[in-house]
Amino acid sequence: MTVRGPLALAGLSVRAAAQAARRDGLRVLALDLFGDADTCEAAEAWRPLGDPARPQIDGERLLGLLARRRDELAGWWPGSGFEDRADLLEAGSALCPLLGTPAEGWRRLADPRTFFERLDAWGIAHPAVAFERPDTALGWLRKRGGSRGGEHVQPAESAAADEAPAPWYWQRWQDGAPMSMTLLCAAPGRACVLGLNRQWHQPQAGQPFAYGGVLGPVGLPGRAGSLLQGVAERLAAAFDLRGVVGVDFIWDEENAWILEVNPRWPASAGLYAAQGGLVRAHLQACLHGRLPEPAQVAAWRPPRLRGLQLLRRPHAVQLDLATVALWARQSDVHDRPSAAMRLPAGAPLCTVSAEADDETALRRRLDARCAALASTLEIPA
Repeated sequence: MTVRGPLALAGLSVRAAAQAARRDGLRVLALDLFGDADTCEAAEAWRPLGDPARPQIDGERLLGLLARRRDELAGWWPGSGFEDRADLLEAGSALCPLLGTPAEGWRRLADPRTFFERLDAWGIAHPAVAFERPDTALGWLRKRGGSRGGEHVQPAESAAADEAPAPWYWQRWQDGAPMSMTLLCAAPGRACVLGLNRQWHQPQAGQPFAYGGVLGPVGLPGRAGSLLQGVAERLAAAFDLRGVVGVDFIWDEENAWILEVNPRWPASAGLYAAQGGLVRAHLQACLHGRLPEPAQVAAWRPPRLRGLQLLRRPHAVQLDLATVALWARQSDVHDRPSAAMRLPAGAPLCTVSAEADDETALRRRLDARCAALASTLEIPA
């Protein structure tokens, strides 16, 4: 497939997708908040989409960039940060082809009432939800539709009784293992499962369910494979999913309880297709409705377990020039800041990767790597 012109990758951080596109020989215009060193290395140009201290995409800046370069771009591909910005997606689509899930799919996913009604209509299991505060908050979580990363999730008993205007809602706690599916989807309602992944939290002050990391691919017993393939196809049809997307769920040894759908390149995509090919497959799915052959999907799965984990610290840290230079020489350090900076407590500093033959060894390796990197940081007075 010939791609004429660069792809504009837009989001809070587009490093992983930019690197994957470069592996596929594609030109990239990176549009995000951070301009990390490895993002800029993978792109032919980077332009800021807002202030890193305020994690929100500047819509006017995005639309201006798309308008100025619309004649040369092959299209634009939205990532994280658009979960509750369907109107911005529509405006961008009017300027330049959107290479991913259409804006209406994002809108339905961001509205919790619409999302769970569609799951019910399509027979897709999910934990019980309520749109008014339960009489007994114990055993319930308070969540916000159109959010990401778990930072918004709180035990319901810790929320004020008068809190929760839309799109806040409550969801009953579901026992089981936090997991995700990495999917490649194409209209009309077709999907292939690239892999199943284990996820974990990294609790921060006031954020007990903040995203911490992911590893995969992992296997599940019995009928899980066919069950999840069916769930993936129903989700693709219900929300018009296109390209590489992610689905978070709880697995309780018998059922997959769907939590949310991320209609964009998920962190778990970084576990697959290290040899390349996934971004071109994404474009084929979005532009031509084609999905890869099973043999190709199998070839994208790594021979060993692969994991990604965020490095956070519970206190503010100072990243100096010496540490920036040190991290630049580490092949397992990603989302590397491009300059010295002070980072607030709990902020992600970078992502680390590792491989191992089993989950226990992999988690230990990731933890050890994060500890080693943390030792290079200064704690501001």
